[in-house]
Amino acid sequence: MRLALIAACLVLPVAAQADCVTLYDMTHMPGATLTTQQGSVEIGRWGTTDHTMREGKAIYQDKAGKTDHWRVFRGGVFETEEYWNYEDPKTGALMLVDLQRKFSGRLPKIEPGKSWETTATDRISIHNKLTGEDTRTTEKLTVTYSFLPAKQVDISGCTYETIPVEATLAGDHTRLTRRFIYFPALEAGIVTREQDHVKGTEVKNGITGIASWKELHP
Repeated sequence: MRLALIAACLVLPVAAQADCVTLYDMTHMPGATLTTQQGSVEIGRWGTTDHTMREGKAIYQDKAGKTDHWRVFRGGVFETEEYWNYEDPKTGALMLVDLQRKFSGRLPKIEPGKSWETTATDRISIHNKLTGEDTRTTEKLTVTYSFLPAKQVDISGCTYETIPVEATLAGDHTRLTRRFIYFPALEAGIVTREQDHVKGTEVKNGITGIASWKELHP
């Protein structure tokens, strides 16, 4: 009986953590879904065949399940591609936006207490679905990333180390402040707050849950 109880004690902690998201879920499975204040975010490997998170994706959906923003990132939080759409308030036309960003210099390792300053070039293409016209622009940005102290957080019954990241992007037509929550163990992060200082808007998207693809598709 005593041996049986000891064996049970050894097994139970492992079972309790069985559904926690791991790097394997990100690199060898379709990834994970985080539920958020605004809806959900699907994260996972993107565009690579070497089973690493060298390049990842984050697909943002609203509460109705409609995709409203698609982001491609390197190094966890450094976004190199963004896709979204919006309705032109004057004509009602659907506008499809394709943003390609190139950072200057080598991307840094995310380490709490450090920061990174650089420049970037955005190439933006906007397609008007009503007229079929395309508009292309280029903008130079000054970029700063600040890596804040790490925190242990409990989400969906699992404990994860996280690193909050503050990013500012400033150009002739852009003034953005973004807050990311980066998960070192998953080599991925998502935007949890964005302030557009030109438009005077702020969107909060705090994380409320997380589940692996295999947990959602048993």
